[in-house]
Amino acid sequence: MELRLRPLRPLEEDLEEVSREPLPTWLVRYYEVHSFAFPDRPTPDRMPVSVRVAAIKLLVHQRLTLLADVLRRLEALGWSTRIEAGRVVVAVDGDEHDGWARLRRAGVGDQLILLMDAADVARVPGPAALPAAPARWPEGAPDVG
Repeated sequence: MELRLRPLRPLEEDLEEVSREPLPTWLVRYYEVHSFAFPDRPTPDRMPVSVRVAAIKLLVHQRLTLLADVLRRLEALGWSTRIEAGRVVVAVDGDEHDGWARLRRAGVGDQLILLMDAADVARVPGPAALPAAPARWPEGAPDVG
């Protein structure tokens, strides 16, 4: 299984994210802290471009921090990692179902989805398609049968 991750998105996508209504709560808080408009509630038409650009800086920082943490965990688990044509590629022997099961067991499957292209995300097998652990009632649970 091989995944191609895109750590950075086109600037247009980030600009759209910090301009679309309703504004994300984190952006409203950031605006209130870094502007003189407090306590006015910001709207996209009143938000200075400088605050939007600073918010994009935060998004990029968070994305790269997430990528570094996920790669560190995958490398420790024996996955191969490389940089190829502007993408970060992670690979492991086995098919996609086995690979995604491993990723979910390692606790990084959902984080990787955040770093993938939309076309690749569509191919990710859902939890129902992956082998599940047998469901058991906790000991001492009441019988609702």
